[in-house]
Amino acid sequence: MEVGMESDAMEVLERLIEEDDTSVEAWYLGGWCAYLTAERSKSVRGTATTHNGAKGVQDSEFEASLVSSRDWLKKSLHLYELQDYEDDRLRDHAMELVCDLDTQLGSADEHDEEDAAADDDDWESELEDEDQEMT
Repeated sequence: MEVGMESDAMEVLERLIEEDDTSVEAWYLGGWCAYLTAERSKSVRGTATTHNGAKGVQDSEFEASLVSSRDWLKKSLHLYELQDYEDDRLRDHAMELVCDLDTQLGSADEHDEEDAAADDDDWESELEDEDQEMT
């Protein structure tokens, strides 16, 4: 990962997770890899001259990498707790990254609340549609 081969590393990590989805290290490294991908995207995004909406694509790829990183790292931390894992440096770094990601993205709880509110709105509109159909 440190030599700029994040996409190759991520493919390997995804295969590792398919074989053993309880590996704290694999989930952690996947989160770190996605974080590095986002950072690289951010530096490219900041220096690139874009046109025809390319910046919007870069922004969405950047945010997708951040969200993916947080998901992988949170899974790693969850498994860390379940397994009473003993690598404190891994835990501390994962927690530091998650805090940074929460700062950049807003906390995951905020996103969950927004998603729940959107789901409630969808549910209410479906009920209204059904009520109209019945009358």
